Amino acid sequence: MCESRLLGLACLTLGMALALGAKAQAKRASVELPQPAAALGKLEGRLLKSGTRKPIIGAVVTLPELDLETMTDGEGHFGFDAVPIGKHKLVLTDSEHATVEDTEQVTAKTVTDVTYYALPSGFGEDDLVAVGHQDKPLVTRRELTIRELSTVPGSNGDALKAVQNLPGVARTTGEQVVLRGESGGQVLVNGYPIATAFHFGGLRSTVGNGLIQSLQVTPGNYDARYGNTNAGIIEIETRRPASDGLHGYAQVDLFDASLFVEGPVSKHATFALGGRRSYIDALLNVALSKKDKQVFITAPRYYDFQGTYDWQSARHRLRFNAFGADDRIVLNLDNPVESDPAVHGRLASSTRWVTGQALWDYHASERTQLSAGLSYLKADYGGSLAESVRGTFKNDQLTARADLKHEVAVWLTARAGLDLAAQYGHIDASAPRATDEGQVPTTLSTLTNITASPKLTTYNPAAYAAADVRLGPVLLVPALRVDHFSRPDQLRGQTLLQPRFNVRWAVTETTTLKAGAGMYSRAPDLYLVTHGFGNTRLEPELSRQYSGGIEQRLAKAVSLDAIGFYNDLYHQISGVADPATKFDNGGKGRVYGAELLLKHQATARFYGWIAYTITHSERRKSGENTFQIFDFDQTHNLNVVGQFRITPTWEIGGRFRYVSGNPTTPVVGATYDSDADIYTPTYGALNSDRVAAFHQLDLRVDKHWIFNMWTLTAYLDVQNVYNRKNPERTTYNFDYSKSEAVAGLPIIPSFGVKGEF
Repeated sequence: MCESRLLGLACLTLGMALALGAKAQAKRASVELPQPAAALGKLEGRLLKSGTRKPIIGAVVTLPELDLETMTDGEGHFGFDAVPIGKHKLVLTDSEHATVEDTEQVTAKTVTDVTYYALPSGFGEDDLVAVGHQDKPLVTRRELTIRELSTVPGSNGDALKAVQNLPGVARTTGEQVVLRGESGGQVLVNGYPIATAFHFGGLRSTVGNGLIQSLQVTPGNYDARYGNTNAGIIEIETRRPASDGLHGYAQVDLFDASLFVEGPVSKHATFALGGRRSYIDALLNVALSKKDKQVFITAPRYYDFQGTYDWQSARHRLRFNAFGADDRIVLNLDNPVESDPAVHGRLASSTRWVTGQALWDYHASERTQLSAGLSYLKADYGGSLAESVRGTFKNDQLTARADLKHEVAVWLTARAGLDLAAQYGHIDASAPRATDEGQVPTTLSTLTNITASPKLTTYNPAAYAAADVRLGPVLLVPALRVDHFSRPDQLRGQTLLQPRFNVRWAVTETTTLKAGAGMYSRAPDLYLVTHGFGNTRLEPELSRQYSGGIEQRLAKAVSLDAIGFYNDLYHQISGVADPATKFDNGGKGRVYGAELLLKHQATARFYGWIAYTITHSERRKSGENTFQIFDFDQTHNLNVVGQFRITPTWEIGGRFRYVSGNPTTPVVGATYDSDADIYTPTYGALNSDRVAAFHQLDLRVDKHWIFNMWTLTAYLDVQNVYNRKNPERTTYNFDYSKSEAVAGLPIIPSFGVKGEF
């Protein structure tokens, strides 16, 4: 009985235990079973830069409440594939832009697509990208960023004008480009020549900012890819127009108005069109009196244009570019000039040119690139001075290039190319003999005109080969260029071999030593080798150039570039007394000095530099034993530039320049010429005096209004703030007994507005 009771109790206990265990197991199983799937949605979007609508790449995008994170891609896109329905906080962060925070509603089985715009916190990532090649095989190649090109105070936002603030570039008030004391520096667009770099008076460049991708200045020892100049090279490379949508700008200021538009045509093609027109003539029409209006038959006016069609695939890029400019001014002087009565009547000057380019780039592989192109340049120049002097010059130039680059090994890259140029010129003029560099001015009343209408065709085929040899920290660049210059009186012409060599040695991560040497040549200007006006037997001018220096990084954003140079100019064209010969190649010259550039790279808030050049440039004429100062010799040239962004919408900058006065030949007396009924001046030693030094302060203030889809900028660019009367030259009265300095531009406050989309 007892046993049966005990057994029953045990069975009951066991049964209760099993029941409780099963209940616990069932409870645990219910916890581990999957819940019904919650409804999910997708959240996608794009982050763009306010104003320009350009994609912001690499921004961090988070959903902090869900602990999810991603980044924007190359088009500014981001996405989260599985987001629970409901409202979620979204945070978008980028170091160059203000943080964006918002709350988005995600719904089930749908895609929530949003677009955000972020304000730049500093100058902006696009502005900080340095333009130009990142490798530096040359001794001296200086480059500016897009931001620096467009906001240098005193340049009115003109990119090409900004180069006068760099070492080795002389201050000029005309169309000349003077590099390291030598005129005739070439300005190339995509490697091809243009007729003029600046409109009259150097007020504006002829190439607008819209398409400029890079601008590099090489004042000496330039690469073997280029030739036909003893001065330096200014290279402008144009960019591919925007492919992410339609963009452009409209800009007006005191001098001119400009328009620019760019965008995609198809999946592979983009286009851009731009133009600029001055309205100085319209302003003068309002400001001048009725009497003064009679002086300006055609008030100063200029315009320029640019256009491109760009097709690109994985390996090929095809571009068709067009550029052009037109300048014209016509004056009517009723009263003769006091010191030269022959100067009266109609005075006119006009320049018109247009160029077209067809360019092809082919990336055969990661190691081999080929580029080829064809350029046609047509230019017409015209002018008249008084009633008896007039002339026109028509110039047609065809240039073809082909450049091959192949990486043979990690340490060796080979480069080679062809540079073929043909030029046709037609001069129709009645004018005095052309003046020589350094020649003292002569009164027009005492000169005899030469009347002729010569035509001339010249050829300049060239080839080059170079190698970039990297031996550890040392880069060696041996090169050879071969130029053939045709001559009007000989079919054979002249062939010149020009070896060149550059070396760079990265001593440490912050210190680089560099040096270069080479031979260079420049063909005579066409008018100098024409029958009647020049000497058909003239040969190219030659030079040997040497330079060496150091690049030192002083801090993360601060660097120092110091270089010394010596240019030996020989076989130079010089005027001679023989009226039959007129010119020969008996001149010599030498230029030496040093350049210093202390630069603060563009950061989010500031950029600036101190550029200083000390130079001495002199020439010796054919048959003479003494050297004389070159017309554009500027012993000291100092430029201090700084631009500071106070807030994302306010920035202020300044530029100070000090330049030694240009050389001048003093008048020491005068003699009365009874036949011409004028006084003729008696000059002292050639270029033995100087005008007073030039110095000027320029200030610029920019205010930006940044909207999601476009940006409005208003700026005030004040040139010559303290209204310095900088003398540019000296004028005399009729008998040269009195003189006075002719001052340059006074204080000019230029207000401008620019709208970008």
